[in-house]
Amino acid sequence: MKKEVKNTPFSSWNVYRQFSNQLLLLYKEEHGRLTYKVQYILTFPFKIPSWLPAHEKYLLVYSSPDCLEKTSQKIRYFRHKNCMYAKDVAKYLGMDRTNYGHYEEVAYEYCPLAILEKLATLYHIPVTDLMDDYHLFLYNGQGNRVLQYRKNLHLTQQEMADKLGVNRTTVRLWEKEFHRMTRPTYEALFIQKILE
Repeated sequence: MKKEVKNTPFSSWNVYRQFSNQLLLLYKEEHGRLTYKVQYILTFPFKIPSWLPAHEKYLLVYSSPDCLEKTSQKIRYFRHKNCMYAKDVAKYLGMDRTNYGHYEEVAYEYCPLAILEKLATLYHIPVTDLMDDYHLFLYNGQGNRVLQYRKNLHLTQQEMADKLGVNRTTVRLWEKEFHRMTRPTYEALFIQKILE
């Protein structure tokens, strides 16, 4: 017994020209003759229902932590994923709601490792799942990476400091991990690669 396969409406059509993401000119050949058709694809914006709880709304917009870039966004994502209120997480961390709220703000650049470890324990995930590239850089040891980067460019501490507009002591403190490199400096060095 043969199983019949039904064709979708446009399975026999090919794209002749695409004018935009929504406007296409299609063609197909039948009995040695070309037939053309204009296809316009309609899209409708998805409106999140107002009756949904806040954590469900957030998870509809951000379905995975992989699509989030900053640590603050990941902290918020996992809080919503675990259906927790900010006040409850703040209480667990031993701080008030306002101070905890700063760690979920996108503009906030740094979250201490001790807080990330407590949050990872609360959410039962590895601490690295909460970290963006900058926090991973700090977590994996900024000193070795800064030192290796400087040596690869054949620069002395003084030359690197001059190019960055900082004191030589600052570069030494970064390499010894006595001083934390700021996010703008990290991005300039390792993302924009201003010294290369």
